[in-house]
Amino acid sequence: MFMSFKMDEEIRKQEGYPDLTADVKAKILGLNAAKVFGLDPKAKRCGVEESKLAQYKRDLDAELGAFRWAFQAPPLRTRRAFFEHVAFHRAAKTPG
Repeated sequence: MFMSFKMDEEIRKQEGYPDLTADVKAKILGLNAAKVFGLDPKAKRCGVEESKLAQYKRDLDAELGAFRWAFQAPPLRTRRAFFEHVAFHRAAKTPG
């Protein structure tokens, strides 16, 4: 929401505030903090795709493919849901 915020032009000029450009908003939202903590935000952003976690996700996606969703579904919570799940998979295994 802050990135889409626009200050009223009259108030901005009256109070002497600088224009809130995209660069200024980016600094307010974190680039100044990155400087304080000695971080290079561009290097961190680029390094995310090369992290061990990102590599693990790519390997898992390649191995499981279309079935990856099955590992993200919530567990069965009721007895009825369990038996419906079993019946569905039995029906899927039976030929014809």
